[in-house]
Amino acid sequence: MLQRLICKLEIQENGVKKYIPGDALHGVIMELIDTDYANELHVQSLKPYSQYVERKRDGTYWTIQTLEENAGRQIIDAIASTDFSQFYLKRLGSEIIISDKTLSEVSPETLVKRYYFEQSERIFRIRFLSPTSFKSGGTYVFHPDLRLFFGSLMRKYSSIYEQNNEIDSETLESLVNNSKIVRYDLKSVYNEIERIRLPAFCGTIVLKTTGPQSLVNYMHFLMRFGEFSGVGIKCAMGMVALRLTSKHETGIMGV
Repeated sequence: MLQRLICKLEIQENGVKKYIPGDALHGVIMELIDTDYANELHVQSLKPYSQYVERKRDGTYWTIQTLEENAGRQIIDAIASTDFSQFYLKRLGSEIIISDKTLSEVSPETLVKRYYFEQSERIFRIRFLSPTSFKSGGTYVFHPDLRLFFGSLMRKYSSIYEQNNEIDSETLESLVNNSKIVRYDLKSVYNEIERIRLPAFCGTIVLKTTGPQSLVNYMHFLMRFGEFSGVGIKCAMGMVALRLTSKHETGIMGV
């Protein structure tokens, strides 16, 4: 089961709203969950959860998403509990109040039925909600490389649901060869994780796809899964959250 818990966070001192870093909230999760499970997560290369912070006009929202049942029980249940309504954030030296929580869930089977077996459109508008980066050959790649983008999504899905890190190279080639970025509105940023500044990007892209309808549908399914898993590196630390949006939401006109 894929679960998404959205928490509205309240922090304000001397009339100034403070920025809440995603990697600091990862520390909150690790302190809250069972120690043995936290140690188990520490040695896993691909984590069964993602989390990020999003600042909106009406406040700051913390989204935590899990990809399988055990992660849901250990992480979502702990944060969703009525006993967990505030926490102290050491980095800011402040108490954070959780003023609202919204929980939703969907099964992988439902995602497959909804997006893989329905006829998807061939244009995808993708918004990167938090700093996004990939790693290839020991080097950070801070632009939307489609091979790394699709490969990351395929690898995350295989790791969780097929218990391996292997991906179908022919399918990946088809996804890359039949996709093209036709619009973008991006900027480069640095994201600090545990005092290390990582090069990244954020913003929006528009993908146009060709190829058979089954490939387009699979692409749509992968990106809907990616809304829960994140894509690229450090998804558990607050990076690389994505959302499929409408033309109006991206702010990109003409497609």
